[in-house]
Amino acid sequence: MRQQALFQAQQQEITRLEAAAQRLLTWGKIYNNEKFAARGKAILKRVEKIERVDRPALDRRRMDLQLSGWRGSSKVLEITDLDKVFPGATPADDQIILAGADLLLWHGERVGLVGPNGAGKSLLLRMILGTEEPSGGRLVLGPSITVGHYAQEHETLDYGRSLIETVRRAAPLSEGEAVGFLGAFLFTYEQACGLVGNLSGGQRSRLQMALLMLSGANFLLLDEPTNNLDIPSAEVLEEALSRFEGTVLVVSHDRYFLDRVVHRVVELSDGALTEYTGGYSDYFEARLARG
Repeated sequence: MRQQALFQAQQQEITRLEAAAQRLLTWGKIYNNEKFAARGKAILKRVEKIERVDRPALDRRRMDLQLSGWRGSSKVLEITDLDKVFPGATPADDQIILAGADLLLWHGERVGLVGPNGAGKSLLLRMILGTEEPSGGRLVLGPSITVGHYAQEHETLDYGRSLIETVRRAAPLSEGEAVGFLGAFLFTYEQACGLVGNLSGGQRSRLQMALLMLSGANFLLLDEPTNNLDIPSAEVLEEALSRFEGTVLVVSHDRYFLDRVVHRVVELSDGALTEYTGGYSDYFEARLARG
């Protein structure tokens, strides 16, 4: 436990230093200031020299997440000239979230959706799910696409149901089979019999993962899936996604997770969708190069 605490503390410090260095490098480029650039480079050299704490080998069970998926349509999602506007008291007060956005997803792709807070990433997922109507344009799912959704705030869960009831509503399982299935996601018998509302954030995340597995979906919409997961569970999710036969669109601020999972990044900013090839690091470098 002490090694895990040391590892996590060091990772947070490294993340803080790298973010500070990137800010200085960006300012140096924008303002043509060599001092900022030199300070940024010095911080990165300091990070390189840090003697890393080994990630602890935790002696604990890991959830058994198996995302099967299936082929389905080659063209999974096509967004054309999509608009989303929340009208204000006057046209000048309109809140424009999307303005003529385009996006095309193909079978087997792993795509990360990034952008500032409030840009409309979760709203775009709701439009794909059909729970939010666009103001204009077209959003079409392939004819043989089944969508599975992981919600950031766990709003897809019914807090008044037991875990056993929850999984039995998702799949034809006996009570004993439901208890065994939940055990594979590290829930005790007492927790399985209890209410979803009694679970912690991390436990609700694992329950949502279990429901994704039962859904048999071939297109996963994941909204900040690692926010409440511990390190072993996040690693299990990464491994499951690497084996998944379907398509993934994931909203995340976890750049390490995105680097390990996605092959394309789409940025939502100022109402437009901009595409970048590669993981988060490739996206970040491309943004820096663009100035």
